[in-house]
Amino acid sequence: MFGVGALLLVMGIGLLVYMGVEAKRCRVRTHHLIVAGQSQPVTLLFISDVHRRVIKEHWVNKVIESQVDVVIIGGDLLERGTPLSRTDENLRVLSQIADDVFFVYGNHDMNVPKPSLVRLFQKHGVRTLENEHAWMNEGSLHVFGTKDHTSSQAVVQPISKRASINVLISHNPNVPRMYRDSQDYDLILSGHTHGGQIRIFGFGIREAGKWQPFGAGQLLISNGFGTRRLPLRLGAPAEVHLIRIAPPE
Repeated sequence: MFGVGALLLVMGIGLLVYMGVEAKRCRVRTHHLIVAGQSQPVTLLFISDVHRRVIKEHWVNKVIESQVDVVIIGGDLLERGTPLSRTDENLRVLSQIADDVFFVYGNHDMNVPKPSLVRLFQKHGVRTLENEHAWMNEGSLHVFGTKDHTSSQAVVQPISKRASINVLISHNPNVPRMYRDSQDYDLILSGHTHGGQIRIFGFGIREAGKWQPFGAGQLLISNGFGTRRLPLRLGAPAEVHLIRIAPPE
């Protein structure tokens, strides 16, 4: 018969295997938001904190069926040591989902030579937003992306001309919390925390992924897609977000 030590060892190995499998899964979370003043539905795909992971083509093929209007990459697309060829392929796959792809820098993106990233963005038609506005759908969709907080230049600018939908993208959720103007946006998209990556009985070293009311709209903190350091997850599933924004009925 197994002794207690052997049983604990087996259980520990089983838990590590489970955590490794969790880190490689991809959950597509579908969310429905109602925004007053919106004239037509808009669908956004939000992905953050890819780091070293590979975005599979077969996963994207399923998402394409959802007719996504805009892809938003919320920072930490890669980290130091990630092969640029892998990031190149990830961007190729993401750019198939929608014609419009936006990117904001995360803290780990800042550790990669910027010219190399810029070349990849130009190749795949990805638009970076560094404290910049973008207008789409004949002005009905307004997106503002911040620089990363590690640059000490991240700001949130006020909405100068209100659109039907106003979206703020900030890799770190603490940036919008620092600025009063953030509360005027309908939707704020952030990542960075990985949801703590490993949570035990609900407790983790970083803020859990969640939705929360914020000013006039909603703040989404994503658990993110990839992992940092150890490729393990527990209680903070890897995720991407399919966000459908519709007018009131």
